[in-house]
Amino acid sequence: MKRFLILVCLVLFLGVDVSDSCAHGIKIFAAAYGMKISGYAYSSGGARIKNMLIKVSSPSGKDLGSVKTDEKGEFVFFVKNRCDHVLFLDTGDGHKAEWTVLESELPDDFPEIESARKDNEDVVNLSLNQKSLVVEKAVAKQLRPLREEIINLQQKIRMQDIIGGIGYILGLTGIVFYFLAKRKLAQR
Repeated sequence: MKRFLILVCLVLFLGVDVSDSCAHGIKIFAAAYGMKISGYAYSSGGARIKNMLIKVSSPSGKDLGSVKTDEKGEFVFFVKNRCDHVLFLDTGDGHKAEWTVLESELPDDFPEIESARKDNEDVVNLSLNQKSLVVEKAVAKQLRPLREEIINLQQKIRMQDIIGGIGYILGLTGIVFYFLAKRKLAQR
């Protein structure tokens, strides 16, 4: 019986997933919108992380600045250089998150667009860079909710995951009981 308990404990111990993405993980979501990178920080349960400093650097480690999340856990970082931007969040209690916004997500140049246009100005009169920026902003606006939804779906523990885990445990327990019963029959 002692061997059986040890075997069951060993199977359960080996079956436990202790990766960083479980229970207390934190994440960052960010996307480029023209000359800025905006996003939010959140825990694996979905709660937003408020008033935390996010450091921004290049892939080589060059400091590009920092930004703080607001009361909604959101942030906006204004881009100064066209390069990959690595966003890093460290809560100080061992929880860390990182997200990279690729250079290809940023506009080719940083044109200044008039914030207020005349009502009679037609889109046809915009320069090629301005047109591409308008299209890029519209596409990014439509893609952001989709990207957020994909990330949220990846983070959720679904009912099928729970049932699958219980199935594995019951299956392994059944195998152990099979060998124990076979052993008992052999002894008789």
